[in-house]
Amino acid sequence: MTNLTQSAVTGGAGWLMASIVLLTGSCSSHSSRVANLKVCIVCQFDVSASAAAKTTKDHYLRDFGKIASSLGASDLLIADTITENPSATMTFPIRVPLPVYDAWQTSPLLHRQDLQTMRQSLIDQTTMLVRNTPPTQKTAILDAIYVTRKAFENDDCKRAGQRVLVVFSDMEEDSERANFLREDLSPQRIEMLLQKEQKDAHLPDLHGVETWVAGATQDRSLGASKIREIEKFWSAYFARAGAHLTSDRYGPALLNFALPHAPTPMSLGEATEYERHTSAARTSDRDLQAQPRD
Repeated sequence: MTNLTQSAVTGGAGWLMASIVLLTGSCSSHSSRVANLKVCIVCQFDVSASAAAKTTKDHYLRDFGKIASSLGASDLLIADTITENPSATMTFPIRVPLPVYDAWQTSPLLHRQDLQTMRQSLIDQTTMLVRNTPPTQKTAILDAIYVTRKAFENDDCKRAGQRVLVVFSDMEEDSERANFLREDLSPQRIEMLLQKEQKDAHLPDLHGVETWVAGATQDRSLGASKIREIEKFWSAYFARAGAHLTSDRYGPALLNFALPHAPTPMSLGEATEYERHTSAARTSDRDLQAQPRD
């Protein structure tokens, strides 16, 4: 191999390696932004008789649409229904990860289209789940939240930058553990119920979980004092479990819902830089192949 040829090969290879390093660094930086902002959301839908009305389900699904539209690249959404026996029925049939942006496999435009397709698929699947699950006579919300810990213990959720729980329910517990409509939920009774949950090892670890309640006490026949009692119980319950539920996130509808800004695909500038370097790498590769061999 002549000195001139060797120099051309060395120079071309150096430019190729530099391009690869630059591209790898750029993509790695973008990927780490995605990983750091990933959100794991678990949604629970009350399908008891008290929530069986079409208008109630319509409200749930309308609010769920807000969640679906908030999802971004690499977010994960898991959903199931609250029945009379969640330990037996909760299998989390909806588990949809949104696609991660990969500059080597797709374009920003196609990725945005893929995200929108997945969001609509989520809405369709959830609509079928909520509308087609037979209503139950009782509502074991405490059991459902306890079972939900398994979803948050999944490796994907553990690695998520943020974990979110959204409960679509009137929050009127009616099970073997308690019956809120028949009980006097005084501060003393609330504390007794919470201590029983702890004693029975039935209080899940929800530390760091951002929580919303949508649909709480929609029954207009309940008195204002009973509505406040039920809210006080759940506020104390989630606080004891380590979750973050504020009063502005608890109500008859999904209030003040927000996720960290989902990372967008490459900006126009990033995409232009990506194309410039990949084009340079392809040109360098062709030059290498065209060099005469000794």
